[in-house]
Amino acid sequence: MALRGLKTLKVRMDAACKNAGIISRYLDEHSFVTRVSYPGLENDPGHKIAKKQMRGYGGMVTFYIKGGIKQSAKFLSSLKVFILAES
Repeated sequence: MALRGLKTLKVRMDAACKNAGIISRYLDEHSFVTRVSYPGLENDPGHKIAKKQMRGYGGMVTFYIKGGIKQSAKFLSSLKVFILAES
């Protein structure tokens, strides 16, 4: 399974990076979002170093919703596609 997955890893990672870039830019402009953490955004504190070290910026995006924990819990409970995946 691992060897089979390696054959398409580049294609999947390219797609993940592209999609994360689109989503992070959308969230960065959204009125209910206070902050977006994604090294592909020019306003991200790690953007300059990521630009030097990376070819893509990865597929992980973190964002903060206005209203704190209460509003974030309401948002998360309304999701139909995503699940919580804390580490």
